Amino acid sequence: MNRRNFIRNAAVTVPMMAFLPNFELFANPVKGKVKITDVQCVLTRIGMRISPLVKISTDAGLFGIGECHHDSNGYGAKDVVLNVCKPIIMGKDPLDLDYLVFKMSTRTSYFGGNHGIATHAITGVEMALWDLIGKITEQPVHKIFGGGSHVSEVRAYASARPRNMLDMDSCKEF
Repeated sequence: MNRRNFIRNAAVTVPMMAFLPNFELFANPVKGKVKITDVQCVLTRIGMRISPLVKISTDAGLFGIGECHHDSNGYGAKDVVLNVCKPIIMGKDPLDLDYLVFKMSTRTSYFGGNHGIATHAITGVEMALWDLIGKITEQPVHKIFGGGSHVSEVRAYASARPRNMLDMDSCKEF
């Protein structure tokens, strides 16, 4: 390193050192301050579709909502949420998302690896955790993901089909 580079780097580094004692405040002021106190899962019916909804509550009075992908009656995902995922995330910091998803994934690996009912359940829990993280940080989730700097709306997409394509009564809804 020559003298010119040293002086240029020092000009940037020295003022930043004043912020080091308060770095934790800039990094994440709420980390470790919020704990998960309850996990609920209810089955909802919209038309013919049954969707398990996950609600994760915290000691700060905040909650997050997520929707599980569903099997035919929704009970499989609901059971995994309440009996497997809930014990893993209770009392934990919702901001430790990667750790919590990793623990749920490894704990449910015998349910089918990265597909099936376990993944359906974890998806709903993770969605509720993202919703909760957005509320804790007072940011919309799309900003947390790194988008939304130039758009305020997102085009929606949905697809559906009758449960039984060969049943005329089922097809009449569409």
